[in-house]
Amino acid sequence: MTTIKEAMAQYYSSGTGGQQWCNQQLAKDMRDPNMAWQQNHLFKGIADKCLEYCPWAVDPNWVVEICDAIGMPTTEKLVPFAEACEVHKFDLSGLFKWTNPVITKRYFTEEINFIDLKQHLHETIPGTFKVLFGPAQHTKDLVYMRDEINILIPYDKLDEQIMFKDPTPRHGYKKDSNDCDDGQAGTTVWMAHQYCGNYTLGWVDANFYQDTTFKGGHAFKIAVCVKPDGTKINRYRGNRDREAGWDQGEEINLPAIQRIVGGFNRMEIIQIVM
Repeated sequence: MTTIKEAMAQYYSSGTGGQQWCNQQLAKDMRDPNMAWQQNHLFKGIADKCLEYCPWAVDPNWVVEICDAIGMPTTEKLVPFAEACEVHKFDLSGLFKWTNPVITKRYFTEEINFIDLKQHLHETIPGTFKVLFGPAQHTKDLVYMRDEINILIPYDKLDEQIMFKDPTPRHGYKKDSNDCDDGQAGTTVWMAHQYCGNYTLGWVDANFYQDTTFKGGHAFKIAVCVKPDGTKINRYRGNRDREAGWDQGEEINLPAIQRIVGGFNRMEIIQIVM
């Protein structure tokens, strides 16, 4: 019998170009529509999963590990199964895409540098220096920028491409161990793994008060979106309720805040991370 590791070594083992070259060649072959990697349902699923991690260089050992994980450690087992998958149109890549939905990147093209983005947030949200509404409590700069060059989110793609695709809300809520701030982290990681970590989507950490009585804290998403006419607008979204959210200038619509903190009439921003 020939193991998958042995089969991969015949084509993608370290040679004169070194293993780095072989990894790049494997990724190139996996993207090629004329290669078996993209012509067979099973092989395409394996290829797409590997390319999801790194589109330009794929370690052959990843293929070995996937085949081992699905119980196909040899070519004698894998090839007949791949042929059967083709007959029955068993789409492994479809399963992978459900577990980790993919953002369609071609919609996201307009850049903004961190200075202009930070200035926009300061100008449109007084709370970046003080509070979103209510008496000022501090004068500290509350905007933290993570990236030098950012990609603006088209207004009509925030929900379609990000909020409705984000798999993070599938994970159940559990206080402290997987609550609002962890939901932000999940979305951030999901986007970063697709090389979308510099899209203009971040989060707001805030405390809520009824007059001077502290009611609780919450974290929610903020996106800087660009309309077709070039206007930039802030849009706010929840973590788990995909229908909840509001746009700049609208009334706050985030039922999670009411559920977590009850009634409030003042929101104090702790930080905005973009």
